[in-house]
Amino acid sequence: MSNPYESPKTTSEPMEPPRITWRTIGAFVGGFLACGVMTFVAMLGMGMIADPLGTAMFGPYGGIFLLAISPGFVTPLCSVILWAFMRKRNRPFAIGAVTAGVSAFLVVGGCYTMFSVGG
Repeated sequence: MSNPYESPKTTSEPMEPPRITWRTIGAFVGGFLACGVMTFVAMLGMGMIADPLGTAMFGPYGGIFLLAISPGFVTPLCSVILWAFMRKRNRPFAIGAVTAGVSAFLVVGGCYTMFSVGG
């Protein structure tokens, strides 16, 4: 009889990496696009609030500025929401959504840094 507290024995063969199929590629691209659509819908709603608020707080170009940098904040938020719901059910979809969030954050942050420091 074996000890129930003992860890299971592993084989000496290394684990194979998961296979990449057209289905996983489609799920990845679907997650990326779903995050983009979710961001677009969130930005439509946010535009009604951010534009007047930014104009009132930061002058005539404040609303435009807030709308320009907000995809860098909204897309990662949408990607975290999609990741939380899909990480167990469809992992490539969730990874595609996280990729969209990270890339939007880096692109918007890089452009903001370039324009604020370099220009």
